[in-house]
Amino acid sequence: MELNTLAGRTFNDITQYPVFPWILRDYESPTIDLANPAVYRDLTRPMGALGAERAAQFRERYESVLEGARESGEEPDPPAFHYGTHYSCAGYVLYYLVRLEPFTRMALALQGGAFDKADRLFRDVRSSWESASAENLQDVRELIPEFYCLPEFLMNADGFDLGVTQRGSPVHHVRLPPWARGDAREFVRVQRRALESDHVSARLHAWVDLVFGHKQRGADAVRAQNVFVHLTYEGEVDLDAIDDALLREATLAQIHNFGQTPTRLFKRPHDARAPPPVVRADERGVRSVDAAAVAWHAPSTPPLCIVGHPAIAALRPVLLAGATTVGGAGSSSAYPGSNAVGDAKLARDRVVMVGTRCLLCPAPGSDEYVRFGGPSCGVAFYQIGGGGGGGVVASSKGGAAPDALLSAHDGLHARPITCAAYADSGAALATGGGDGALRVWSVAPSYYAGGGRTLELRGTLAAHAGAVACVDACEPFGVLVSGGACDARVLVWDLNRLAFLRELPGHRGRVTAVSVNRATGGAVTLASAELRVWGVNGDLLARWSAAQRRSLPTVAIATRCPHWQEGVVAVTGHDNGDVSLWGIQWSGAGGGGSGGGGSGGSSGSGAGCEETGSIMARTSIPPRDLVCRRVLNGAHTRAVTCVRVCDDQRELLVGDAKGVVSRWQCLRLADMSQGELRELMAA
Repeated sequence: MELNTLAGRTFNDITQYPVFPWILRDYESPTIDLANPAVYRDLTRPMGALGAERAAQFRERYESVLEGARESGEEPDPPAFHYGTHYSCAGYVLYYLVRLEPFTRMALALQGGAFDKADRLFRDVRSSWESASAENLQDVRELIPEFYCLPEFLMNADGFDLGVTQRGSPVHHVRLPPWARGDAREFVRVQRRALESDHVSARLHAWVDLVFGHKQRGADAVRAQNVFVHLTYEGEVDLDAIDDALLREATLAQIHNFGQTPTRLFKRPHDARAPPPVVRADERGVRSVDAAAVAWHAPSTPPLCIVGHPAIAALRPVLLAGATTVGGAGSSSAYPGSNAVGDAKLARDRVVMVGTRCLLCPAPGSDEYVRFGGPSCGVAFYQIGGGGGGGVVASSKGGAAPDALLSAHDGLHARPITCAAYADSGAALATGGGDGALRVWSVAPSYYAGGGRTLELRGTLAAHAGAVACVDACEPFGVLVSGGACDARVLVWDLNRLAFLRELPGHRGRVTAVSVNRATGGAVTLASAELRVWGVNGDLLARWSAAQRRSLPTVAIATRCPHWQEGVVAVTGHDNGDVSLWGIQWSGAGGGGSGGGGSGGSSGSGAGCEETGSIMARTSIPPRDLVCRRVLNGAHTRAVTCVRVCDDQRELLVGDAKGVVSRWQCLRLADMSQGELRELMAA
């Protein structure tokens, strides 16, 4: 994507939309094995050179133009080309995105207010591949980024009437390959895994040479059979030098509508991608870990998984602090007689923890927190006084270093506040009350003596019939998610416009936790001991019920794991002190490299369709399971009350009802013995 940006391609201009390659060539098999080289397209050739018979026709046309020019003794005008169409143009973008607004309206405008003929619409991935790779002399199109990140463009969710083909088949959702099992998310997941595979990583530079590099123009382009109409190339036409207004407009229209080649970025062959091996073995078989390679692999490793071996989620406790008295300053905890941990975070490599009905400020290094839940129906901001020790800083109800009250704000709700959540930047605070109202406040520093905070009401959201039990505010995606204590509803709101977006239906009983995945915009919800994972547009991806398990989940939080990665997507704490790491197993895909498979026992949800009567979200469940990839136990004996995944997604903080807090870190290869490294590399 960065190459597209550097070459002038942008999502803001459909005439210069980002271009991505076709990666796979197998759209017929019931299963797909991404370890099999035969399923991949030849990335050393442009689309027009893939089918042998069609490629010969393109070469013959090109050579005939040159032969005619040699016979006449003049330069060919226009210059010879292999392909009269292009691999990327506005029409192709709208062809792919016709089911997705605002591209639907743009496609209608292009066709004079009606959809194109049904037989010419994008309706089948396999037929589109066959057309672009072998069958059609007018079609050498590549793909767009949405094939690797946005399953929604394949679904006709808005129910547009796209017509009926000549064979009498109505056009609705895009027909997917058999290995996708009719699931657009599975199709995109496999596409993304194929793009990130070792096979493609070792060969993608060849495609870069064709589109952005030295094979884009000149003799190298001719040898690679990669020459397009001269008007598509940057700098080939000086529009200001065309005096004829009609000719200038016609030339400009052709450039805009029939494709533009990206700016050439490289004049020499691009290097092949060479991921450094994390573990090396010398001639004696002694293994060593390359720290630089570990740092290289870290950004692409799923949350809570081992860097260098991302298929395994494993953590070890590095801190276990005994029962600590925590709570709001100057008063007892919201639960009398309880030292339960309500929130925790890492600040300057220390664990900062507060009690129930308390929320830590997300600012890096800050020891401030907000307390709520009292009869004043408001909140109070405090600075932790420094209680605790051994790598732990805890809020204190008294003692030698009591917490400092910064400011108090009463009467924010008609009834006591029951939950609160900071936006990621700390500039906004969402509060839910026993009155059923959800309110969003702008938070700013106070310049009066003593510091503190000022609160300005941005808006009130009211849809819950009873107290709001939990809330989460996600600034990256601009959403606010709230769960009801009495009405069993989970509602999604627009954090910027403060407007209702949708309901995530089907919950039964009190909603215990809601959490937004900052990488995808999806959500994790926990209600009546049932854990659910949702997509950004309200699709239910997977669920798990604790009905047949001895321990019940008490808290849940989402990680930043993309859905296409086989990592940990959610973490739950349980009433017996256990902590479970959950991943999605894409059991609908057939074997090999496309299937999921987590370590640990499966506690899956059954596939099927849940009838909710709601039109706000789709709850059809494709055959995916939530599987428990790892259980962390032994650190806590009381119910877990707080789970936090640290910003680097490599550490986990856990607090319980007794005030015990533990800090867990992903296993590091550098800390393993030779035997452990051998065992891990063989896994």
